[in-house]
Amino acid sequence: MKEQELEKANEKLNAAILANPESDLAAFARRYRDVVERRMKLERPLRVSLKLLGQYDTNVLIDPVDPTLQSPGTEKEDFNKIGVFNLDYVPRLKAPYMFNANVFSSANFLQRNYTTHNSWVNSVTAAPGLNFGRWSLALAGKYDNVQLRNPDYQEYLEAFAVGPVMRVVPAQNHLLELFVKAQQNDYWEPVTPDEDRDSDLTDAGVNWIWTFKKDSFAYFTYRYGDERTVGVNWDNRSHRLGFTSSITLADRLQLQLGGEVTYRNFKNVNTIFLQERKDDYYQLTAGLTYDLVKYTRLILQYSHMRNNSTIDLYTYDRDLYTAGVEFYF
Repeated sequence: MKEQELEKANEKLNAAILANPESDLAAFARRYRDVVERRMKLERPLRVSLKLLGQYDTNVLIDPVDPTLQSPGTEKEDFNKIGVFNLDYVPRLKAPYMFNANVFSSANFLQRNYTTHNSWVNSVTAAPGLNFGRWSLALAGKYDNVQLRNPDYQEYLEAFAVGPVMRVVPAQNHLLELFVKAQQNDYWEPVTPDEDRDSDLTDAGVNWIWTFKKDSFAYFTYRYGDERTVGVNWDNRSHRLGFTSSITLADRLQLQLGGEVTYRNFKNVNTIFLQERKDDYYQLTAGLTYDLVKYTRLILQYSHMRNNSTIDLYTYDRDLYTAGVEFYF
């Protein structure tokens, strides 16, 4: 590999930890393009973004498809206002040392169901590591806190995760990532002991990023999860396949396409419904982003979600229509 290509590979490896997706692959696509493909300048260790979004949600309550099982006297369709803040920190360190950190905060404000479904999500990630050119090794740690209004804000979830992340540049324009993590989840008080979702989660997987042309890339992911919960009804194993891409259509205009499939098998017979539970979750996303002016981007996105379950209560459809603006510095 030529010296210039090696420097680019180093920089991608050092920044890629910042764009690690958890659930929102479309947001990951935008962040990866900003942080990695545009290559954060080393003399500028801080990067900040703020998103202000409006959203129409066809099923904010996650009501089942079967109308006889839906919540009476409620309105599952709702309008949502969302604010998202991201801060990335990549200091310039003497080789081979590297360090990455991220602070994330997101809040939503519903029009109808605000006393039960407004939420505030905060997370902090830190990853010290060693960079050896075409490969790097980091130890990533993460803390998550989710507050849910009911009717006052209460802690819904607190989670701690830690694990190694290895990244390799096998060829020019390709980035391979292998990871494993241990995570502890602490949910709020369950209705019954069998519904207690407090858990220890082992999560492992592989990610592949392919930059097939300037400012355009495709991302593929596979994850295996083994979640051991306190309550017998939520013990499960899962396989997740995901894909997202960002494609340049014209100057300042990007197309984003993505999808996800998750197969989740629950280990025990459900004590409420007296049957085994298996869920198949599907999600498709399409969107456009337009760089309006410097540091300002318009976002338009549609997502469809479907969960099929052997227990009808957990079978649902959901559509999200989102539009907004993002400021990034």
